[in-house]
Amino acid sequence: MGFKDNSPKTVYFYTKYGEMSASTRERFTKYIPFLNKNNINVKSHILINDKIYFSRIIKGEKKIIHISFQFINRIFQIIFQKKKLLVIQYELLSFFPSILELYLKIRNIPYIIDLDDAVYLNYKKKFLYKILFDRKFKRILNWSNGIIVGNNFLKKEIKKFCKKQIIYLPTTVHVNISKFKKNHNFTVIWIGSPSTTKYLDDISFVIEYLSLNEDVRFKIIGSKNSKILQNSNIEFLDWSIKEEKKELYSSSLGIMPLRNTEWEKGKCGYKLLQYMSCSLPVIASPVGVNKKIVQKGLTGYFANSQKDWIDYILKIKKDNKLGKKLGKNGKKKLLKDFELKKFSKDYVNFIKANIV
Repeated sequence: MGFKDNSPKTVYFYTKYGEMSASTRERFTKYIPFLNKNNINVKSHILINDKIYFSRIIKGEKKIIHISFQFINRIFQIIFQKKKLLVIQYELLSFFPSILELYLKIRNIPYIIDLDDAVYLNYKKKFLYKILFDRKFKRILNWSNGIIVGNNFLKKEIKKFCKKQIIYLPTTVHVNISKFKKNHNFTVIWIGSPSTTKYLDDISFVIEYLSLNEDVRFKIIGSKNSKILQNSNIEFLDWSIKEEKKELYSSSLGIMPLRNTEWEKGKCGYKLLQYMSCSLPVIASPVGVNKKIVQKGLTGYFANSQKDWIDYILKIKKDNKLGKKLGKNGKKKLLKDFELKKFSKDYVNFIKANIV
């Protein structure tokens, strides 16, 4: 496989979500211009569109009938798929046998799988899932032409059961020039989703204490059903792709608490990268890729306890020059190690090597 002539080629992106998903935006959509420049066209097939994503992921509605229709649609897309290279986000259908990937293998249709989460762990949570799907990822990864992973932990874990080529391409963030003003009051921001609210709740005491006793403002975006008791210094906002940059740039500090399990080790630190792209100092749990992104004392700090969270937040609040210095260093770190253009050549070359 690979390029045999200079005629235009086509690659199919099979993503789980649309543009509302950061994984889709940062790991699929942003590479399309680089592929186009290399005479490669992209056709995208989204499983769960933005409308359903908003209702299901953001609002917490079930949408079982809508998703069932989307599942059926994907099955037909694969049945009638042309013999072109596919780039698949995670798997073709979650909590579904590996029949579709097997069908691709039988038809000799090449595919690459992109992983930025340890999604294979989803099938180890319950006994029934383990019986039905425990070997699914071992199969579909070994049937693939190669795997793209968002961090080295995923690469190491997948190598234990997969002999295919694995390349590391971190989730990246494009840096824009700020058009927004900072809040006058010291403001800590957290951006997440309903499924990651549990990490925020783990430091609920910290947030409640600082907001009530130290006049620290907290801006919490995308959380749902949090246990945090709201007061005048704690603001809960719905997530919006249009307002995201404004909220980030107007803040003073970004936080990323995590738990220390295999699932969190598979994460790619996207929150931290977002904060750093807006020149915010950061405080994070020292888990997984966070330890590679944050440089203690240079771009931010690690918090191992409730006391650490309180101490480091107050340290940055009381020293404006320190906050600016950490934020400036963070942006430099981002541009050096996590900027899109740095990895675009590797991405395009990997696609070229497997294209039909």
